[in-house]
Amino acid sequence: MFPSPLTPLAKTVISIVAVLLLILAFWLALHFYGVHRYDEGVSAEDAKWQAAAAQLKSDASNAATNADANAAANLSNFVQQHSADQNAVNQAEAQGKSPFDAIFGN
Repeated sequence: MFPSPLTPLAKTVISIVAVLLLILAFWLALHFYGVHRYDEGVSAEDAKWQAAAAQLKSDASNAATNADANAAANLSNFVQQHSADQNAVNQAEAQGKSPFDAIFGN
């Protein structure tokens, strides 16, 4: 057999370096796996937030449209009621009756 050119100290140093390299490789693999999973999670959450924002804008637009339609209907009802009340007051005044009786009934 050939004598080993490495001293016992060199063998120990090589073994320690090999173990440290394995630990480093394992740590890097876990780290990059975690970073990849984190980035995927961030992307998924961003997509959910974007979808929620789009839904919120759509709901707000629909609510505004419905509010405008209801406001127009309320205004129309108010104008009709006001016209009817004004006609009742005018008729009551023409007949010499109290306008309050025409509005509030009696």
